[in-house]
Amino acid sequence: MDRLKHTSNASAFPKLRHQYLCATPFLILIYHPQPRTELSLLESCISHLKMPSAQSPAYILGVGMTPFLKPRGKRSYPELGLEAGTKALLDAQINYDSVDMGVACYCFGDTTCGQRIFYQFGMTMIPILNTNNACATGSTGLHLARTMIRAGQADCVMVVGFEQMSPGALKSTWDDRPNPLGLYTTMMEETRGAFGTPRNAQFFANAGAEYMEK
Repeated sequence: MDRLKHTSNASAFPKLRHQYLCATPFLILIYHPQPRTELSLLESCISHLKMPSAQSPAYILGVGMTPFLKPRGKRSYPELGLEAGTKALLDAQINYDSVDMGVACYCFGDTTCGQRIFYQFGMTMIPILNTNNACATGSTGLHLARTMIRAGQADCVMVVGFEQMSPGALKSTWDDRPNPLGLYTTMMEETRGAFGTPRNAQFFANAGAEYMEK
């Protein structure tokens, strides 16, 4: 152990940034009294380097929200996302430069709406991921951010959820391909009946009725 010293003090490394969301920052210094080649030192570093434990927690550093609005088109999703993101950064008391990755959560919009929001904070060359998973979109984004933190792939992840919807009931945008809920809809209509009411309302109502029957 006299040849291996370690520290968790990030201030000792001016070129490395603090880990804002990782509960177990690992910064390892390896000292060898004898001269070592570059390759052997690299091999030694790799052998001693440890990834964060799977049980290492991640923390929510800041949050920000906007009021829920009726879909009248008075405020667009870039404006809503900018407001929520700014509030979250202020609440966390960090700058956008500290963000290593962005995750955008939405269902109704083109493929890179997340970039449209995050680029308002700055073009910092961070990866930006867009998630679309129906009612689980927001929790999917949080799960993805937590996974990246605990895997050591990022120190600070910013997650923004937004939706700019049209008036009326939810409906599919694509009518030239199979609906992902097609098989589920067929089974529901065969077992519960077909009605002219919005499909999403039927999904939740019939799921609740089936749960009560069990």
